[in-house]
Amino acid sequence: MNWSDGYVSDAEYTSHYYAELAPPHLDFAALAAGVMPPDRSGGRFRYCELGCGNGMSTTILAASNPDAEFVGIDFMPVHIANSRKAARRGGLTNVQFRELSFADACREDLGQFDYIVAHGVYSWITPENRAEMVDFYRKFLAPGGLVYLSYNTYPGWLGISPVQKIVSEIARTRHGRSTERALAGFDFAARLLKSKAATLELYPGARQQIETARNWPANYLAQEYLNEAWYPLYVTEVMRELAPAKLEYVASATLAENDLRLVVSDELAATIREQPTEELRQLVKDISMNARFRRDVYTRGGRRLSGLDQRQLLAERHVALTRAPEAITYRVEHLGRSLNFDTPHAHAVVEALAGGPAPLGRLAAACAGAPDPLSAALEAAQVLFISNQALPVDEPRLTPAQMNEALTSAALEDSACNAVASALGTGVPVTPLEMALLSVPGSLGSLETAAEALRDIANRKGRVFHRAGKRIEGEEALAAFLTEEVGATLRNRVPAFRKLGLLPPVLPEA
Repeated sequence: MNWSDGYVSDAEYTSHYYAELAPPHLDFAALAAGVMPPDRSGGRFRYCELGCGNGMSTTILAASNPDAEFVGIDFMPVHIANSRKAARRGGLTNVQFRELSFADACREDLGQFDYIVAHGVYSWITPENRAEMVDFYRKFLAPGGLVYLSYNTYPGWLGISPVQKIVSEIARTRHGRSTERALAGFDFAARLLKSKAATLELYPGARQQIETARNWPANYLAQEYLNEAWYPLYVTEVMRELAPAKLEYVASATLAENDLRLVVSDELAATIREQPTEELRQLVKDISMNARFRRDVYTRGGRRLSGLDQRQLLAERHVALTRAPEAITYRVEHLGRSLNFDTPHAHAVVEALAGGPAPLGRLAAACAGAPDPLSAALEAAQVLFISNQALPVDEPRLTPAQMNEALTSAALEDSACNAVASALGTGVPVTPLEMALLSVPGSLGSLETAAEALRDIANRKGRVFHRAGKRIEGEEALAAFLTEEVGATLRNRVPAFRKLGLLPPVLPEA
């Protein structure tokens, strides 16, 4: 057996930040489900990411939580090298990255962590490696700590599994790097689909996966489809595998999936609720919505809260808009279902957040006319989170300027991240265009200077602009595109960036 144990080791994982890994997000998911999150008094806690990849989530969170301690673990040397470089460039002293397998990590003296997170890797490793992850949780998760575990799940992958099988098997017969072999596998699958292979015709998900493969980074395709260990799992299987570590299911970190209105019909919601165990409720929900990916939160002995305690702790949680108040849309869609929250209380919450991040208790005061003001504020906040128009955040600390200078300096490059750090305990997801504009804050005073700065960055880095997958040709078309896109960013996002501390506030004229 080689050192990689069947895991794709010649293609780096993508340099992405995952918002669900942030402690304020995980704490909110736990509290909304009635479970006490870890104590983070004074911003002090310990956090570990297993399978940290290039470390962008961990470094951004370390920059956003300077008084906490972070550890990233990955067995690929290139990932650890990239992670350490990112931490050095960001001037971080509260994070370390360790090149370890899960088995080796279990033999280390790492101390206990309040949070242990792992994104995606659980689906791509052998049953033996999964058992080692569970042993890591058992040894190193502090009592009352939270685990975030995301993984490919059945039944959603049932129709796509033939695609994975043919892509991986074709790749085994090709030479070259795994990225090239993955693309060759998808080209072959496309031939089968064009020839109306019955299995691929049968499953819409298979067709969609093949037809959109070229839209995904080749590194992602290699990591997702070529690992020898490829195990989508039913949620009940995962729950039972985690039981030896004394882990109990809390909620989904995909907040929309805790609101049955957004995933299933009323009839199916009633059927889900009537099931006698949490295992069965989650399984019936997954089958009802054809779940393909789960982002689960577990606790190891987290206290189940009484109604009064839960309300008090929720009232202290902070919320921040990620869009200008005028740009908020009062409808959320998920899995083809929609929820209209265009209510006076929702507008009151947004108005209360216009001045910057605020605790739910203050938002409840803005909903004073509601039968239960805190519940009204909580529902508005949750829907804003689900629609990516707000974030759960902490009270502000020091702005991580050096980290963000390092992140924004890579704007429009292949290795660019999709988020920046904040002073609020969490990263803030941004688009490539927004990342580029954040690198030139002095240009944001007008549309003309911002558009010209963006054009200069693109020219310097050899990038061209696209719309709907097509290159924008001609000076007139490019000018119109920049006017539209930069203008929308200045109106809808830059005011929120200022409230989030990512940009200096606009000072009133003397």
